[in-house]
Amino acid sequence: MAMGENPAQTDAPAHLEEVRCQDANVAQSVVGKVIATSAALEQSCVGSIVAEHTGLRQSAALTVQADSVEVTDSATVALRAVTVALEDSAAGTIVAETVTGSEIRCGVLQAERVEGNVTCLLDKWWIAALGGAAIGAGFALTELLFRSRGRGR
Repeated sequence: MAMGENPAQTDAPAHLEEVRCQDANVAQSVVGKVIATSAALEQSCVGSIVAEHTGLRQSAALTVQADSVEVTDSATVALRAVTVALEDSAAGTIVAETVTGSEIRCGVLQAERVEGNVTCLLDKWWIAALGGAAIGAGFALTELLFRSRGRGR
């Protein structure tokens, strides 16, 4: 189900496949995809968000792509924006020019400027590449050991 182009605010019902509008207000809902100029989510789950400005409060999103993103008490898997402000939130991957906030937890962070308390697993692409290579080498070694044990029998 999709919503048409509407310059007014749109309140989404409990479950929607897609929301397309100027200003999307999604509260206590599950939505597959949100495409809007401005998207505000509160206590909701969304698969994908594409917007100029996005605000998440006590929500979860798989992917967020926007010019500016404000995330409060929420979680995202992948976040790509020009400016990101996070408060007590977690993200798998953050790619942005500027990241600000407090109590930020993330897996991979790539940003030009970071301000605030950030706990990051991997903060540079080359560290992520080395970590991935080490994990891959570990799996390959384990596979070789199991194959060589099988031939000895």
